Amino acid sequence: EAFMAESRAATAAAKEAYRSSSYARPDHAQGGRAPGERARNAAPEGFSTLAALPFVDVLTPEGRLNDVSPPQGLQGGGASVYAVFDASERLMYVGLSRSIMASLKSHLARTPAETHLIKVQHFARGTTRNALQTLCKAWADEAGGAAGMDGAHAQRAWEGAIDIVALGLEEKDAEAVAATSEGSRERGKALKVAARKVEAMLKDVLKQRGVTESIRYDPKLKEKGLLDLLAAKGNSNPPATPKPKRKTKSGPVGSK
Repeated sequence: EAFMAESRAATAAAKEAYRSSSYARPDHAQGGRAPGERARNAAPEGFSTLAALPFVDVLTPEGRLNDVSPPQGLQGGGASVYAVFDASERLMYVGLSRSIMASLKSHLARTPAETHLIKVQHFARGTTRNALQTLCKAWADEAGGAAGMDGAHAQRAWEGAIDIVALGLEEKDAEAVAATSEGSRERGKALKVAARKVEAMLKDVLKQRGVTESIRYDPKLKEKGLLDLLAAKGNSNPPATPKPKRKTKSGPVGSK
């Protein structure tokens, strides 16, 4: 009940945050891009402070993910440094990704109540990982820290599958799990039941926020006590142009 109350409060706060956010104010949004348009930095090859970048809503008015992928010149081999904020513009997480749209969708699936706004800067191939990690730290320091980067459970939820046992099981579910042996089929069933309850709560938050993006959780992970987005087939952030097909040498089938 407390979780649901917090979710409803976050949903209401999201609307107010959008109206007051930099993205909603044309004079602060690099020319006043309309919701749904691709967000790009003026100089993606340079380093920017967090404050200099515009807020972009994670969701479009239609409930889809906003397109914050790199412009064509930076697609294929580049990377993005991004910051995720909650509805009140509080910094939650700073990350590094080579597939920003896939990362954003994962955050929305795992932490829907906190994934409301994003700031992002894209970098071309050749920018060192050390430089990008340094920028991540600089952004977090600039904001006085990120609430979701505590080095413990909160950070694990941003960076990987939700561990429902670490999250805390209901008493009935905890007893059911404890009554089974490690690795047994019964343990898997008990964990799956508990995982489905957490899944239902997450889906309720997504529904309240009007998300129309397809969000599916991996059914196989639930038996392991984990909850995460089902990986889509193919690359969710493909290069601008398809890779040329390799020329094959003539010869018998199976030859190299």
